[in-house]
Amino acid sequence: AVKPQQMEELLRDIKPEMRDGLLVISLTPGKKHDYYADHLGGNIPVILSMPNINAKIGASVTALCPNGRVTPEMLEDAKAVFTAVGSVTVIAADKMTIFSALGGAAPAFVYMFIDALATAGVKYGMPRGMAQQVACDMLEGSAQAVRQSGEHPRAMMDQVTSPGGTTIEGVHRLAALGFEHAVHEAVRAVIEKTEKLEGK
Repeated sequence: AVKPQQMEELLRDIKPEMRDGLLVISLTPGKKHDYYADHLGGNIPVILSMPNINAKIGASVTALCPNGRVTPEMLEDAKAVFTAVGSVTVIAADKMTIFSALGGAAPAFVYMFIDALATAGVKYGMPRGMAQQVACDMLEGSAQAVRQSGEHPRAMMDQVTSPGGTTIEGVHRLAALGFEHAVHEAVRAVIEKTEKLEGK
């Protein structure tokens, strides 16, 4: 769990201590399995991990990406470590960059959305603390509803928007202003920057 520029020195220090049965779990972004094989040897089991900032409150979503040397028992041990701070998803190496956008960077997008909703509430007369609480509670409830129902979010939108009603006006305005496109572009920007840093 060090900055990328510190990793080479760290691996140099721990290489003499490596032995059969030891598992390396890295929280450092931008380093692939090949990097660890080059510095520690190709027989070392390595799990790349990526928790997010919500680990601070036990609500992270963490990606785990094992190499071919990781045993099922090792993977279970790693899951146990990271479920202590939230949920865990095991993913393939080619999905890590996408996860970095959806799981790692997107909390910042959500914080922006919460602030925008709360500020709109203030604009139309609601106290800031109340508006922020309403926005947070609404987002938590909406996320739980999607998860528990198993329905597509679009189907759930249809349950909220009645023909000629007030909600569809807001949905239409968001669409007209490019809400979805802006989200897609934000995710793309994170992926492209990540790939640039990784030298792709």
